[in-house]
Amino acid sequence: MFETSTATELWSDLENFYEEHRKYNKNGPFLDDLTERIANTDDDREEVLTLYTEGKVKTRDEVGQLHGRLDERVEAEADKVDLVLGDDIDLSEDVEEAVEERAASMDDVSQGEEAKNVEESVAELDPGDSGDTRINLSLVGHSDEAIETLAKMTDFDASLSGDSLTATPRAVQQYKRDVFEVPTMRVSRIKSDEQNATPNDVEFGDHLTFHADGKVYQIGQPLPDDRDRVASALQGIQDYFETVDKYGNCNDPDAVKAHMAEALLWMMWAPFANRTAAFYSQYGIDLDKALPNLYVCGESDAGKGTFAEFALSLISGGRVKQPVDADEIGKREIRGMRSANTAFPVVVDDITKDTVNRLDTFRNYWGNWTSEASYPLFAFISNDKRPDEWFRNRAKILHFDVNFDTSYKGEAEVNRLIDQENPLFLWFTHELLTRDLELTDDDDALRVAREVMIDIYEYANEPVPDWFPRRPADEEHDSGRDRWYDLLQREDVSTEDRGDTLRVTFPEEMSTETYTYMRDPPTVARVEKRGRDLLIKSPKEFVGWLGTPPAGVDLPDTEAKTDTQEEISEAPNDDGESGFLGRVRGLFS
Repeated sequence: MFETSTATELWSDLENFYEEHRKYNKNGPFLDDLTERIANTDDDREEVLTLYTEGKVKTRDEVGQLHGRLDERVEAEADKVDLVLGDDIDLSEDVEEAVEERAASMDDVSQGEEAKNVEESVAELDPGDSGDTRINLSLVGHSDEAIETLAKMTDFDASLSGDSLTATPRAVQQYKRDVFEVPTMRVSRIKSDEQNATPNDVEFGDHLTFHADGKVYQIGQPLPDDRDRVASALQGIQDYFETVDKYGNCNDPDAVKAHMAEALLWMMWAPFANRTAAFYSQYGIDLDKALPNLYVCGESDAGKGTFAEFALSLISGGRVKQPVDADEIGKREIRGMRSANTAFPVVVDDITKDTVNRLDTFRNYWGNWTSEASYPLFAFISNDKRPDEWFRNRAKILHFDVNFDTSYKGEAEVNRLIDQENPLFLWFTHELLTRDLELTDDDDALRVAREVMIDIYEYANEPVPDWFPRRPADEEHDSGRDRWYDLLQREDVSTEDRGDTLRVTFPEEMSTETYTYMRDPPTVARVEKRGRDLLIKSPKEFVGWLGTPPAGVDLPDTEAKTDTQEEISEAPNDDGESGFLGRVRGLFS
């Protein structure tokens, strides 16, 4: 405990800390995240407090450590090749040079014979899948449970003898895909050479490593000189989104495309979340809220599953297309995937919101993370609307509000787009990893991803589509916000402005719909259900969320308000505006 006067530097530091925390916590209760963590964890209360106040992180789980060591061995022994798309042959640099030299020496042979000889050179100089490479991993000192997990690798080309595991790179990859249903993908690491270096003294590299086909692919290439090639790749992405115009039935095609583009941005950003986690950890930021998972909802024919295939194919070079089945997901499986040492996003299809609500592993998912580990983020695809509040605090919620026609022509076109090789993610990776991370004034986790995509459009001399989400699509196109404006126009709904709270009373016939309206606003609005009433306990945040009304909604004049309401509504907001938010608030009479 410290005792100090208000004129000291210590007091000034305390005030700055308090204001920074309030800003980060969106003006919610002070230390609200700590209160929630204590309430929802089985860990010792004192330990939670110590970890929070001192910024300490628990040690990495045992199986995760073994997987990390195993992946390091694979990357040290297996062939490292650049992931390329198209007709190019993906070879390591030294092998490529040797093949070119041999090809150049074949001037006296026919073109057909030359091509055949080059192919033979490739096979001779670059064995491809490192099939003969064997990796040894000592298991001395590890628990029976951890050894039992890795023993599942013996179902493939691996053997366990005593305390030693021997496997090929391909066996390790097959084990990861079969047991954890996700391949290894992570940002490359450069460990510190200093003698006293800790596990957190890790520098992130300039490319992704992707383990597949018995190889270690390196993902990340500078934008090519051929700008038309970049434009063609961007057009391939746009062609997919424009299937909404061709085959979709919806009220707002641009809003649907914006939500789909936002979801794709998330999929492209997710493999880099661990790099962001290392940066945020320096400032004690709550990773569970700063690194959102994804929740995509919509009707059964809204194209959600097709989107998953398209996005997975894009970031894996066509090597992964199918999402994980929801029947195979529980808390145990989530913990297993977390220990798999991969940042490849786990996409779970056809899951119910009730199942998501039970996955309380996500309440403190990043609690044991260290910068040498790689944790995957999760994308849940559901026919159900928003899950419980605690999960919404840790996720980006997107709505594919569209109904696609069932036609063979549309299905064939979408399948063609899924199978089409597109190098966009290779360039996106390079552009993102060569940019420094920085703290911003908002909580837009995809800010850098947006900037990268806009810069790629500019490089290609192509216009950015009007529907592209320049700010979060779930904020720019929010169907819940429109629903609330419709609600506030109803004559059978009564409202009351109490100054520090807003009250909405629903008619009897709408009593079952109150839960839907309660979940629409962001959690910072603090909406609470009481019978047929909804109490809005943070009016400023709620009115700020409502923002500009849709066409056809007239805002009342503030002159008709009481003196108290006039004072509240005319108070300047954070942007220095004085009257607009007051007029929005005037909808509550």
